[in-house]
Amino acid sequence: MCSSLDMLRTLCSRNSIVPSSYILPHEQNLQRTGDEPKAQGSFADVWQGSHRGRTVALKVFRDPNSGESNGYERKTKEDFYKEAVVWKRLRHSNITQFYGINTTAFPLCLVCEWMPHGTIAQYLFQEPQAYRLVLMIDIAEGMNYLHENKIVHGSLNSANILINDDCQACLCDFGLATLSYAGKPNMSPQDSDGSGPLRWEAPERIDPKRIGVEKPMLSFQSDVYSFAMVTWEVFTGRIPFHDIRSDIQVVSSIMRGVRPHRPRQATWFGLVDEVWDIMEDSWHDDPDKRPQSHRILARLKDVVDWLDRSVLEPPQQWPLEVYQTRTS
Repeated sequence: MCSSLDMLRTLCSRNSIVPSSYILPHEQNLQRTGDEPKAQGSFADVWQGSHRGRTVALKVFRDPNSGESNGYERKTKEDFYKEAVVWKRLRHSNITQFYGINTTAFPLCLVCEWMPHGTIAQYLFQEPQAYRLVLMIDIAEGMNYLHENKIVHGSLNSANILINDDCQACLCDFGLATLSYAGKPNMSPQDSDGSGPLRWEAPERIDPKRIGVEKPMLSFQSDVYSFAMVTWEVFTGRIPFHDIRSDIQVVSSIMRGVRPHRPRQATWFGLVDEVWDIMEDSWHDDPDKRPQSHRILARLKDVVDWLDRSVLEPPQQWPLEVYQTRTS
């Protein structure tokens, strides 16, 4: 599947075409709701919309013909078609459902499931008593599904984890996703440029030469590292290295082996020793020593099986007061 999907993605992105099955059915019924986007990114805005009586999310890439350079126009279109081709193939309860693309109502638009609770960070702010271990299992399920299908997400962070109607965590945003299979290296200048969210990035993504490669690489191991940072965020309500404002200092800290401090108060709502051990293993400085996604999933499920949920307590405040990072 992977090599053929890679070929299709390359064909579509280079020629700005997709199979007809990728086009949103009855796209004339697609409408945008409201006057302001619900979220804004570097190259796209997310709007709420409707399609044949169903509420949907519209990831609208900014018009590439609005005065930007030809290079920007080409890259925007390539990114749009690459994401569509990968996302269309994904079917899992912890992956945000993709409905199709639209290029008539909007220049470049990906249409997907609407998530009423927003991102996981927004959800926890509204529902601080939520059972975080189940949410982490949801995220691990989604990551493991991708890895089993030889897909690296490439940008795991709280902004790319949404909460659906059933309060399940679902992965989204596959713009940096890349494919890893026999005969293809995990890196390429096109697929992996080191431009992911810095505070969630594995050290080998920041300085690839430390592991003997020339280019920043996306890998299953870098996803696992990011997963550990997401776990810390879920249990604290803070972004990684929140106490460090300068990106340069964040980079320096990561490369010196500094990792977020364990918030002991989070033990009362699920951050027990076994979960902390998973996090420490997952953000290990050596990529080869990080556990595979299926092992993370199994270990989390083991914790949920033995942990008596009735003894857990909701946080007294949210986000938590956490101050320092530590050296691993």
